[in-house]
Amino acid sequence: PTKAFEPKVLVPFNPGPGKTPRKIMIERQKRLFSLQDIHQLLLDEGLDAAAPEPEGALPLDLFDDTEFESRPPEEWMELAVDEETGERRFVPARCLHRDAPSREARWREAQVTAFDASTRLFSLRARDSPGDEWQEVKLPRVHILFAAEDPFVFARRVAAAHRARAEADAMLRKE
Repeated sequence: PTKAFEPKVLVPFNPGPGKTPRKIMIERQKRLFSLQDIHQLLLDEGLDAAAPEPEGALPLDLFDDTEFESRPPEEWMELAVDEETGERRFVPARCLHRDAPSREARWREAQVTAFDASTRLFSLRARDSPGDEWQEVKLPRVHILFAAEDPFVFARRVAAAHRARAEADAMLRKE
């Protein structure tokens, strides 16, 4: 669905004379977002998200701050509906997938297909590169960067979750 690639912009539909048209602002944001390397943005925030999780670490999604969210999960999933056919498809994204044995992670291409409000998990298909087989996974929001999402804000969100978890871990160790 084409809407699934369009970032949310706070620009009037009729901006008036001398102002940049909304469609051009959307296209500029789309291009800017697609050029960003989320791994590098996280490194710039002082975080190597691909590093193995510490032994016994609390789940990161417990510390996810939804104040960084530009759309609620239900709105993200509305973007999966094809405008022409009305058929539910997927929302393009990148996801941080952690290998079970090594606990190391890597960013993968993803297609988000559903959201379960009771578990707060997204269902998605992920693969390392085009031509690879899709793998079905369920992940919390903090591990999913939607194609239409601002990667700079997302990097700050993930970094904030890691800092909050580290602070909670330090407090638990003191007691």
